[in-house]
Amino acid sequence: MIFGMDPESGRIVWRTRVGSGSSLGGVEWGMAADSARLYVPNADTMNLIDEILRPLGKALRTIQPGPAKPGLSAIDPATGEIIWSTPTPLAPCRLRSDCIRAQSAPPAVMPGVVFSGSTDGWLRAYDSATGAIIWAFSATAETYATTNGVENQPGGAIDGSGPTIANGMVFTMSGYNGAERFGGNGVNVLLAFSVDGE
Repeated sequence: MIFGMDPESGRIVWRTRVGSGSSLGGVEWGMAADSARLYVPNADTMNLIDEILRPLGKALRTIQPGPAKPGLSAIDPATGEIIWSTPTPLAPCRLRSDCIRAQSAPPAVMPGVVFSGSTDGWLRAYDSATGAIIWAFSATAETYATTNGVENQPGGAIDGSGPTIANGMVFTMSGYNGAERFGGNGVNVLLAFSVDGE
């Protein structure tokens, strides 16, 4: 649930639900904004875990009602109206543990583009006006030779801390282990991206 509040009085002006919510988010680590929209990631982590366990006869007892709705939404900050909502795609994941597509890390925004990661190791760029995915990268699809000399460093979940945009580059941490040890590998790698790949 997202709340718009009057900054002078603290009065709630609007409230908007973007997911079912769960004990591990919902909206977990933060949001981003530009002059037109508020960008809100949603995890619904426990509902996603329940989706995996329920067919195995191990359904969770402590989930919120409703289906998991992981994804990224853009909200009008004046009215609370959802402008667009893009679900987190089901995508290949090569983590050593279960892949959960929760979208809990805070996004980062620059003119025209929102960058947002998910706990299955994917970093995506979204058109800020429409929510269309315009670029995607799987941090788990390969290993990395790092600048500090570690060979074959695996990528992993993007969670906890979101991407940072600076000097024409996008930086993100990959490998966060998570509160429930789902979607991570406990080994972090810092990934740097540029338009020309240098």
